[in-house]
Parts: sequence; C-alpha cells; structure tokens
Amino acid sequence: LKALKQGYPSSNEVEAYCTMYGNVDLTTASSTGDHDHTSGATYEITLKRTLAMITVGINATEMRKGVIIRPTGISLKNVPKSCWITKDNAPTSGDINPEGPEYQSLNWDALATHEGAFATSTPANPHSANDGVIPLFMFENKQGKMETANTDQTAKEPPTGKKDLCTYIEVFADYEYRKELDTDNSSPKPSNIPTVLSGTITYRLYLGEDVESDFNVIRNKHYQLTLNLKDWAGLKEDGKIIDGNI
Repeated sequence: LKALKQGYPSSNEVEAYCTMYGNVDLTTASSTGDHDHTSGATYEITLKRTLAMITVGINATEMRKGVIIRPTGISLKNVPKSCWITKDNAPTSGDINPEGPEYQSLNWDALATHEGAFATSTPANPHSANDGVIPLFMFENKQGKMETANTDQTAKEPPTGKKDLCTYIEVFADYEYRKELDTDNSSPKPSNIPTVLSGTITYRLYLGEDVESDFNVIRNKHYQLTLNLKDWAGLKEDGKIIDGNI
C-alpha cells in the first residue's frame, strides 16, 4: 500500500471516487499469544477515506440592508490528480488539476436583511445531509503553512511558490443593491452610489486546517466552511466602492 496511488477513473474526470483503506504493521503490532499464526490473535485496523469532504454555507445576518446576494455556484480549484494511499499527499505542480468539481444552479435562497427579505443564511443547515447541501470531495493536499504567523483571515496567502498548489474554493453569486431598501445607518452611503447596482461577484477562500495560515487539506475530514457576509458583502473589498466612489 505504501507504494500505491489512487487517481481519477479517467484523465478528464474531476469527481474522485472514494477508496477506503486500512493498514497495520504486523511486525510491530501487539497481540495476544506467543505464536500469532496459531493462537487466533486479532489486530485492529481503522479504515480511512483518501478524500476530504467540503460543505459550504453562507451567513448574511450582518449584511447591509438593500444588498441582495443570490448564490449561483461553487467550485474547487487546484485539486490533486492522485493521492498516495498510505503516505502523506503533498503533490507538486505536475499532479495538480487547476479545475476541480463545480456545481452551478444551486437553487439556494437569495440573501438579504431588509424588511420582508428572503433569507439571511443558506442552505438552512449547510453542513448536514439536507437536500440543499452540496458536498465537494477532493484528494488530500498538504501544502504547509504561511512562513509568517498570520491572524488576519483576509490576508491568508499561500507559502512562497505554492500559489498554484494550494486548494481554494470559489462561491459565485449575483449581486444587487437597491437604494430604496437601504435603511441602514450604521455606515454612510457613498454619495454617488446609483439607485440600483447589479452584477456578479466571486468569493475565494483558501482551504486548510484554519482560516488564517494553514493550507493542509487532510483526508477523511469534513471541512465545514461558512462565508460570513458583512456590510456591502464584499463589494467594497472588491474595489467597486472606494472612498465613497463607484
């Protein structure tokens, strides 16, 4: 098993099938009896999957009134093409597929916080087995941590030379702002913002063991990601609203 890799069923596949494996070293494992081959000794083997599972939810409870987000798709990027079955999987550039599994037409609720709004979170239970939850699967991808300790989620960047190796997820959405629905006085409106502002927006999140510095996606784990939308829901950070100008 230490010399075997698991790959995709074919070269153009992006959906990995799930292998479960278990191994125990009989030369070092403890057991009962002096002669294991005749004493009926038993050994415990734990089965693991070579895949990690990712589920995504969106929380918009702190989003500005008048902003409406309609999620349309999710996609994994930079996923390993194969996985060592019993060894740590840390692929190099030749074993990374830039395009991973993708799902469009999510049929998730539109998100808004104004009076009479549609919803403030979607799916309702984003990390369960409910119909609206779409799990994404990928092989293990261990790419380490940032060289310098980081506590800012928005500053999470791959280690030097590993930008094309670290897995990230993209969430696609239609964005709309309607001025007549904006009764939010927590922060001033830009003076020249139009009555209606619409377009598309993409949210990118690097995966890992934390949301700040780690880029290790480990097999047999369920990563539960929640995208918390605040204020302008990324429009300001995306450069569409800067110092009050569109």
